Amino acid sequence: GIIAFLECCIQIGLIPTNTGYGEIFDLSSVRATLAEADDSIVYHSQNAIPLTDAQMQAAKIGAVRMGEHLYLRSAPISGGAVYWTEDHTVIDEMNGDLEEAAERIWEENVLIQEENRILEEKARYETQNRLYNQIAYLTHDRLTRIDQLLHEATDSEGAFRQNLALSTVLGAYVKRRGNLAILSADRDTLSLRDVLLSIHESMEYLTVYGVECGVYADKTAETKELPVATALLCYDLFQEAAESALPDVRTIMVHFDLRDGAQMTVMLDEPAALPDADWEKAQLSAQHGALAIEEVYDGTLVRLSFRTEGVS
Repeated sequence: GIIAFLECCIQIGLIPTNTGYGEIFDLSSVRATLAEADDSIVYHSQNAIPLTDAQMQAAKIGAVRMGEHLYLRSAPISGGAVYWTEDHTVIDEMNGDLEEAAERIWEENVLIQEENRILEEKARYETQNRLYNQIAYLTHDRLTRIDQLLHEATDSEGAFRQNLALSTVLGAYVKRRGNLAILSADRDTLSLRDVLLSIHESMEYLTVYGVECGVYADKTAETKELPVATALLCYDLFQEAAESALPDVRTIMVHFDLRDGAQMTVMLDEPAALPDADWEKAQLSAQHGALAIEEVYDGTLVRLSFRTEGVS
């Protein structure tokens, strides 16, 4: 009697039973298809997209695109497989927003890089202009003197040749002083070798003028570095001494000693109107340097000495 009672309850629906799955699956909101092992469809929800055999086979390997934002996927289950579609509309919109944001960031980075390039180029031009203005200021007097010498009326060919020779001496200084200024830009030190090369070239033109010249420095000293201001002062003093001694001087010798600090001695064969003891006094003080001018029996010694600071 109890069994009959329960069966009646089951038949009239008072007791739920494991039936009606197909109807429930069909009415569900999922977009899915259940298939057996041979891909014969068992259940197909009303929202599911009709599938072909090729699509189901492809879904077993990986996601298959079914539309602009729809993708078909597959997973094995007991006795077969389940196929369902995923709507990636929101994900695709988010990815699109991210791509757009990334593109804007890239464009901004390009603009920033271009702006930085322009600023660097502007800074470089400004630095070059300052450097050229500095060179023009340093060499203005010599350039003016060269112009005067070349346009000065002379009574003889000998006087003209002397003016031309002096112009080449001044021109060598203008060239080499500009080179040293460019070399020293954005640097703290200059090699003594650069100073020696500048003096050597100036001496070549002094030789044309009729002056016997020589410069000496120990081989190990040539590799040493001098503070920029110290190196430039050495070359400037050599030029001042040479120009002030012309046209009477016949011998100019230069000696560098870097064993204890830095010392340059210019030896001239006779007294001359050399720079006084106050020559570049402010710069010498800043570089811990000292200038000494001494007349000796066979000429004049001009000695420029610096302490050990900065010499390496």
